[in-house]
Amino acid sequence: MKKMLNDIFYILIIYFFEISQAFCQTISASNVKSGANLGTVADNLSQTSDVFKAVLNTVFYAIGFVFVFGSFIRYHEHRKNPSQTPISKVVFLLIAGLVIGFFPYMADHLSGKIQNSTGV
Repeated sequence: MKKMLNDIFYILIIYFFEISQAFCQTISASNVKSGANLGTVADNLSQTSDVFKAVLNTVFYAIGFVFVFGSFIRYHEHRKNPSQTPISKVVFLLIAGLVIGFFPYMADHLSGKIQNSTGV
Protein backbone atom coordinates (compact mmCIF):
# COMPACT_ATOMS: atom_id res chain seq x y z
CA MET A 1 0.00 0.00 0.00
CA LYS A 2 2.81 2.39 0.91
CA LYS A 3 4.62 1.68 -2.38
CA MET A 4 1.40 2.29 -4.30
CA LEU A 5 0.89 5.68 -2.61
CA ASN A 6 4.51 6.61 -3.29
CA ASP A 7 4.07 5.67 -6.96
CA ILE A 8 0.89 7.75 -7.19
CA PHE A 9 2.68 10.67 -5.54
CA TYR A 10 5.55 10.52 -8.03
CA ILE A 11 3.16 10.25 -10.96
CA LEU A 12 1.24 13.31 -9.74
CA ILE A 13 4.48 15.29 -9.37
CA ILE A 14 5.57 14.37 -12.89
CA TYR A 15 2.09 15.19 -14.21
CA PHE A 16 2.18 18.58 -12.49
CA PHE A 17 5.55 19.47 -14.01
CA GLU A 18 4.43 18.39 -17.47
CA ILE A 19 1.26 20.49 -17.19
CA SER A 20 3.22 23.53 -15.99
CA GLN A 21 5.71 23.11 -18.84
CA ALA A 22 2.88 22.90 -21.38
CA PHE A 23 1.29 25.96 -19.78
CA CYS A 24 4.50 27.99 -20.18
CA GLN A 25 5.00 26.82 -23.76
CA THR A 26 1.43 27.75 -24.66
CA ILE A 27 1.85 31.25 -23.28
CA SER A 28 5.17 31.85 -25.03
CA ALA A 29 4.01 30.39 -28.37
CA SER A 30 0.79 32.38 -28.42
CA ASN A 31 2.62 35.60 -27.56
CA VAL A 32 5.11 35.16 -30.39
CA LYS A 33 2.36 34.46 -32.94
CA SER A 34 0.13 37.35 -31.98
CA GLY A 35 2.58 40.23 -31.98
CA ALA A 36 2.77 40.19 -28.17
CA ASN A 37 1.26 43.46 -27.07
CA LEU A 38 0.07 43.66 -23.48
CA GLY A 39 -3.61 43.11 -24.26
CA THR A 40 -3.05 39.88 -26.17
CA VAL A 41 -0.70 38.59 -23.48
CA ALA A 42 -3.39 39.20 -20.84
CA ASP A 43 -6.08 37.51 -22.97
CA ASN A 44 -3.91 34.48 -23.66
CA LEU A 45 -2.93 34.24 -20.03
CA SER A 46 -6.55 34.24 -18.85
CA GLN A 47 -7.53 31.58 -21.41
CA THR A 48 -4.72 29.24 -20.39
CA SER A 49 -5.35 29.87 -16.71
CA ASP A 50 -8.89 28.53 -17.11
CA VAL A 51 -7.47 25.28 -18.50
CA PHE A 52 -4.86 25.17 -15.74
CA LYS A 53 -7.59 25.74 -13.12
CA ALA A 54 -9.63 22.83 -14.52
CA VAL A 55 -6.58 20.55 -14.42
CA LEU A 56 -5.78 21.54 -10.83
CA ASN A 57 -9.40 20.93 -9.79
CA THR A 58 -9.23 17.46 -11.31
CA VAL A 59 -5.94 16.76 -9.52
CA PHE A 60 -7.43 17.87 -6.20
CA TYR A 61 -10.46 15.62 -6.70
CA ALA A 62 -8.22 12.67 -7.60
CA ILE A 63 -5.93 13.16 -4.59
CA GLY A 64 -8.93 13.53 -2.29
CA PHE A 65 -10.40 10.30 -3.67
CA VAL A 66 -7.09 8.48 -3.15
CA PHE A 67 -6.92 9.65 0.47
CA VAL A 68 -10.53 8.62 1.22
CA PHE A 69 -9.98 5.28 -0.47
CA GLY A 70 -6.78 4.85 1.54
CA SER A 71 -8.69 5.55 4.74
CA PHE A 72 -11.12 2.73 3.91
CA ILE A 73 -8.21 0.37 3.29
CA ARG A 74 -6.59 1.44 6.58
CA TYR A 75 -9.90 0.93 8.38
CA HIS A 76 -10.09 -2.59 6.98
CA GLU A 77 -6.54 -3.20 8.24
CA HIS A 78 -7.50 -1.73 11.62
CA ARG A 79 -10.44 -4.13 11.86
CA LYS A 80 -8.11 -7.07 11.24
CA ASN A 81 -5.42 -6.00 13.71
CA PRO A 82 -6.13 -2.88 15.81
CA SER A 83 -2.67 -2.81 17.39
CA GLN A 84 -0.92 -2.60 14.02
CA THR A 85 -2.95 0.23 12.43
CA PRO A 86 -4.16 2.95 14.80
CA ILE A 87 -7.57 4.48 14.23
CA SER A 88 -5.99 7.95 14.24
CA LYS A 89 -4.37 7.19 10.88
CA VAL A 90 -7.78 6.25 9.48
CA VAL A 91 -9.37 9.45 10.77
CA PHE A 92 -6.49 11.58 9.49
CA LEU A 93 -6.67 10.10 5.98
CA LEU A 94 -10.44 10.52 5.88
CA ILE A 95 -10.39 14.15 7.02
CA ALA A 96 -7.44 15.02 4.75
CA GLY A 97 -9.18 13.40 1.78
CA LEU A 98 -12.40 15.29 2.41
CA VAL A 99 -10.62 18.62 2.81
CA ILE A 100 -8.49 18.10 -0.30
CA GLY A 101 -11.47 16.84 -2.29
CA PHE A 102 -13.64 19.81 -1.36
CA PHE A 103 -10.87 22.39 -1.75
CA PRO A 104 -11.80 23.38 -5.35
CA TYR A 105 -15.43 23.90 -4.29
CA MET A 106 -14.38 25.97 -1.27
CA ALA A 107 -11.97 28.05 -3.37
CA ASP A 108 -14.66 28.83 -5.97
CA HIS A 109 -17.21 29.62 -3.28
CA LEU A 110 -14.85 31.89 -1.34
CA SER A 111 -13.57 33.66 -4.46
CA GLY A 112 -17.17 34.43 -5.42
CA LYS A 113 -17.83 35.95 -2.01
CA ILE A 114 -14.63 38.01 -2.16
CA GLN A 115 -15.45 39.30 -5.65
CA ASN A 116 -19.00 40.17 -4.59
CA SER A 117 -17.81 42.05 -1.48
CA THR A 118 -15.18 44.08 -3.37
CA GLY A 119 -17.46 44.82 -6.30
CA VAL A 120 -14.99 43.52 -8.89
